[in-house]
Amino acid sequence: SGYTKEELLHASPLRLVHPEDRELIRRNIEKRLRGESLAHSYTFRGLRKDGQPLELEVFARRIEYEGRPAIHGMLVDITFLRETEQLRRDLLEVAEEILASHDVERILRRVVQAVVDHSPFQRAAIALYDLKHEPPLEGPLVKAVAVGLTAEEEERLYQSGGLTPEQRKQAFGATFQVSNSYYIPHDRVPWEPGLGVPGRVSLDGWHPEDFLFIPLRSGRGIIGHISVDDPRIPQAVNVDVLEPMEVFAGLAALAVERAARMEELKRHQEWLHGSYRIGQQLTRYRSLKGLLNGILEILKRELHYDYGAVMLQQGHQLAVEAVETTFADRRIDLGDRIPLEQGITGWVGRHRKPALVNDVTQDPRYVMGHQEI
Repeated sequence: SGYTKEELLHASPLRLVHPEDRELIRRNIEKRLRGESLAHSYTFRGLRKDGQPLELEVFARRIEYEGRPAIHGMLVDITFLRETEQLRRDLLEVAEEILASHDVERILRRVVQAVVDHSPFQRAAIALYDLKHEPPLEGPLVKAVAVGLTAEEEERLYQSGGLTPEQRKQAFGATFQVSNSYYIPHDRVPWEPGLGVPGRVSLDGWHPEDFLFIPLRSGRGIIGHISVDDPRIPQAVNVDVLEPMEVFAGLAALAVERAARMEELKRHQEWLHGSYRIGQQLTRYRSLKGLLNGILEILKRELHYDYGAVMLQQGHQLAVEAVETTFADRRIDLGDRIPLEQGITGWVGRHRKPALVNDVTQDPRYVMGHQEI
């Protein structure tokens, strides 16, 4: 309440009561002193010493003290309990909304805005890992959204690239686990300084350079995380606060995965329509050379590729038969030959299998063909 023990002992009981509830409390005190039947406990609004409202629950009974009727009672500050109950209700309302959405970007923005609007934290960011990677926890960051940051802070956050897969493993370990979240005090941060954006708030139990991560968990493990900062209250790193936020994060993970599947199905549908159109267009070519060039021209136009080449195997080499590119420096041109032992392209030709590589620079088979690719 902000009052000292001495101030409370000498204060009128009504001084602690919110003006709008004082008449109710005054009548209850008079009734209890007269011996009338009243509830053993009830709640009302009180005031802190600084004038801020709080929720109080009173437990009271009539007694005799020095031969006169008196009231023996106990006041319990239930503000925090009520706020966490409201947090749970507010986040579940938002969860119903995002579970009906099929737009991943919209879901992420709604989630992080809800955290700032309804939780004790004034700043939040959400990071989504590559759902095509197995497991996503070890994949690259594909989307990030922040709320409560300045434009400069947002730019710094996005430029940093977020937690690397190795840093995620460090952060999401048993050492830092609180409930199903992960709290890293500033003096135990397992990576070099400079990651993320320092906070602005210092409270009892919270340092501006502390980290608090709430993971997005699904059946495939952790697929992303929410990071929060600048708490409004000292009890922010508390199971009662974290638990409803963790439930919300789990529902957000479900919503994101469902929306991502819907987006993928839509892309496949568009691809099938595009393939049908391409097939129709290819029927007009009458020579192999025209067909190969036509394929690349259509792929460039329909799929917006900057570079494409068709290679045919000739002995132990791949011969370039067609090239379509937007680059001024072609580097690989008609008639060039590539050994089957060279690069990812050679591996595909040698094994006669397709290869989808998200980041060729991390593939030991990779040989640079063009700096702009």
